[in-house]
Amino acid sequence: MDILRGFKERRTTMKGYFLFLMCGCTMAFSAANAQSDADAERLKKQILSMQNDPAKLMKFRDSMVNAVLKQQAKKLPNGDQLLLTHHYDTTYTTVKFKYYYKSTITGSNSGSLTITLGGSSAKAPMMYEANGHCLVQCAMVDDKEANISFMDKEAQKLDASRQYMSTQQDREANNMARQMSFSSMMIKDHSVKANATYTDISQGYSSILKSLDNAQVGFSYDPVENISTIGVGGAVTLIHLNPQREEHAGIGVSAATDPSKAKIVGLAKPTSDPDAAYAIVTKTKNGFHITYTRIKQVNENHAQSNIMETLEVEIGEPLQQYEAIINPYKCKYETLLPKGPKVDGSNDKKGDDSMRFNIVVQDKKQPTKKYAGNYTVKWALKDVTKYPGFCSNYPTLDNKPNKEPDLKISDSIKADVNFDGANVTDNTATSVANKGDLAVVRVFCNDYGAWGKLDAIVTLDDGTVLTAHPYYSNEAEYITIPFDKDGNKIADAWEKANNILGRVYPAEWDEDVKPDNKHNGDNIPLIDEYRGFLVEDDDYKPIHTRLSPNDKELFSIAQTNSSNNAKVYKNAIKKGTTCYTKATDVKVFHFTDEKYGQKEGDHMDYGTWVNYNSPLSLKTHGVSIYAYDVANPAGLTDPTKKQSMASTGGISAVADLNGYTGAQVPDETKSVYLWIYDLEHYNDFTAMAPKWYLPANPDGNNWWNKIANKHVIHANNIFHVKMDTLHLSDIVKPRALKNLSLMVSYIVAHELCHATNVHHHHLPKEDAGSYLGVSNCPVRYWMDATTDTDWADWVPMFLSGLWDPTTMTTPYGPYDRIRLCTKDDNCFSQLKLKK
Repeated sequence: MDILRGFKERRTTMKGYFLFLMCGCTMAFSAANAQSDADAERLKKQILSMQNDPAKLMKFRDSMVNAVLKQQAKKLPNGDQLLLTHHYDTTYTTVKFKYYYKSTITGSNSGSLTITLGGSSAKAPMMYEANGHCLVQCAMVDDKEANISFMDKEAQKLDASRQYMSTQQDREANNMARQMSFSSMMIKDHSVKANATYTDISQGYSSILKSLDNAQVGFSYDPVENISTIGVGGAVTLIHLNPQREEHAGIGVSAATDPSKAKIVGLAKPTSDPDAAYAIVTKTKNGFHITYTRIKQVNENHAQSNIMETLEVEIGEPLQQYEAIINPYKCKYETLLPKGPKVDGSNDKKGDDSMRFNIVVQDKKQPTKKYAGNYTVKWALKDVTKYPGFCSNYPTLDNKPNKEPDLKISDSIKADVNFDGANVTDNTATSVANKGDLAVVRVFCNDYGAWGKLDAIVTLDDGTVLTAHPYYSNEAEYITIPFDKDGNKIADAWEKANNILGRVYPAEWDEDVKPDNKHNGDNIPLIDEYRGFLVEDDDYKPIHTRLSPNDKELFSIAQTNSSNNAKVYKNAIKKGTTCYTKATDVKVFHFTDEKYGQKEGDHMDYGTWVNYNSPLSLKTHGVSIYAYDVANPAGLTDPTKKQSMASTGGISAVADLNGYTGAQVPDETKSVYLWIYDLEHYNDFTAMAPKWYLPANPDGNNWWNKIANKHVIHANNIFHVKMDTLHLSDIVKPRALKNLSLMVSYIVAHELCHATNVHHHHLPKEDAGSYLGVSNCPVRYWMDATTDTDWADWVPMFLSGLWDPTTMTTPYGPYDRIRLCTKDDNCFSQLKLKK
């Protein structure tokens, strides 16, 4: 079967397509006899002055031809009387063409054949001669001879038609023309840019275009005779799919203007061929507009082919400079942050594909003027991040966080009729040919810190290939996902919301300021704060949240699987982290489930690692909190330790140092220990307090008179309350469990201060110094009813329920807040969250 059914009359080699008939024009000049030498000289100057004005020159030529044919002159002038030096020049022009061919076959061999060929050249070589004769030739091949040799031959033809020149003059003119032609066309960038499509579906098999190996354009124009030829063609390589084989073929068309409308002086007008289709050449302001249309029916082998082909060529018109723009499509691109699956343990892997983009092709100088033709788009995702997991601590290491690319082309577009589903991969997607304007690409996001580049190569139907740029930049050749103009792989929307946009901080940046005590940073890298963490809401349910690059933040982890008390006091421990935040302005994210903290090693001498899915090697440690069911082992050798409420231990490398103050940063903290058993059984403040007051202590012994009762009376006076000293035990006793829970919360806040580098007041005075210092500092001790100082007045207020220390205000009222002190020991200046 003929591959180019209905088209085979022009199925030749590519060479044959471009040996077009370039009609030259014979110079035939005549003039009336000059009446005198002065008249001859004047006429000579007049003729010579026309060299730079082709229009006048052509008018003069017509008048000379009429003078000869209509016998308006008695004799021809000799060479001395009329010396016209031919003026050749070469320059560049523009060419833009579209060729379309379709053959629909009906009958025994039904099917269809469609061919398109389009292209453009910003610098097509053009040679013109003073009489207006114009030649244009350009090719897609790199071989310069494809343009130069043809142009050179045509120049020689025109040279051969010169008359009334001496041999020397003719040689000089010829050399001049050839030198100008070669010097102009030695530059390679005159090549035409083109593309083609070819589809043949018939007799149960199909053929598609594998490649366009060549494309050429040739044009000849004679303004006097109005004779022109135009040729457009290309060589292609075809793939036949059934059976599969490869074939080379030529496509294109050559045409000429209707000879019956030519101005061939002195000849009879030829009759138009009624079966022929002629090119129509229209002279425009800057060049030529050529069109060709043919509709034909071919009957062959019991089949009928309905053929239609069109050609449109623009020569000399300024090529519109188009640009391809990547635009967000129906999505709030600039405010969207990357989003991964849910972190609630549901194994959700849906991620998010709300990022959508399309291509708009527009005029560079007139953006509102869109490209009127069609185009094809090839999308590509590049430089995509592969962060472990979905955020900095989910899923846990036990669940083997993925390391797959964080972005991919959404599978949903495989079913989109505007995409070639067979060519949609995780990284690329190609629109259906000439459907690029309708092909909206969707990008699937699978990580809260995902980042990548999306680029697009756009091929216009005239063969122009454009690299698309994002709507916000003429220089960039890709759009970032998410919106990230500074390219630091952190969404500009998040940076803007946190007032760091434009600072281009790197991923490892860690200089959080607030609260500002000159110790910047919280040991959480910027990329992890941006990417976010699984945290717990008020109902202990896992949710995702992003952190702040401005505010210092801390993680704490209750070791809930270690004891019953950890579960009993679960709420109290979490509330204690909130108390710490009120006292320090350091935001705490507390985990009631220890699985969200990664233990390092087989024992607890390494802290608890919380950003185990970080793309960096910088480790962030949270503070582990243990609530023990057993007595403090130190109480076996030191009975005073039996009354311990809690302690904070540093890792061995810190705790063993001389001069250790009992405080260290979270990275150096082993754990906070809550001695719940001791609080319940040994500690006077909780275990014995209900027996301190009347009526539980009816004897009125020295203990009650000197310590307990004195502070009750004093508290009544200074806090303006009315605690009944005769019945206080009846009030304190039923509050024992409630008070124990409140004490746990306050203790957690106190111990977290030690875990963030704040030591006890007045270290040289040892334990006695802990009761001294600024009264409303959370590091100062007040939980001792036997210490004969004014803060013991707080104890009966607490025990009787008239003051709740977890409000982080003192018994003096809501305006006396419990805060890190800024004088005396200046605990605020000690606060540090990283080394």
